[in-house]
Amino acid sequence: MAEKGQRKILVTGGSKGWGESIVDRFVDEGCEIFINFAHDRSAAEAVAERTRERGSVAHVIQADMGTDEGIQSLFAEIGKVTDALDVVVHNAFHLTNADPLETTRAQWLRAMEVGPLALMSIAQLA
Repeated sequence: MAEKGQRKILVTGGSKGWGESIVDRFVDEGCEIFINFAHDRSAAEAVAERTRERGSVAHVIQADMGTDEGIQSLFAEIGKVTDALDVVVHNAFHLTNADPLETTRAQWLRAMEVGPLALMSIAQLA
């Protein structure tokens, strides 16, 4: 593993909320950050800009963690920059505002695809 400050970190769902806070924590250590997002490029770019202003390298990569194609494209983009990651934080998730008792099967399946099923694929590729 690389020394602190030289580590390469992937944070899925890194553009908002907890993901943004996780990015900030690694930036405190001077790490190079790969910020994954699914939909809101402007939020991801804002996190990346703050990361760069604080002296760290930031990469923004759009990819859907709920599909094999999205996960593979994420790692293909990372592979253009580095051969290895030191830390992977899988923070991406699919949230529905529906009451759990009213959540549809499709909504539950999407949550599983973006969450635990994606983690399996990410672990295999990382």
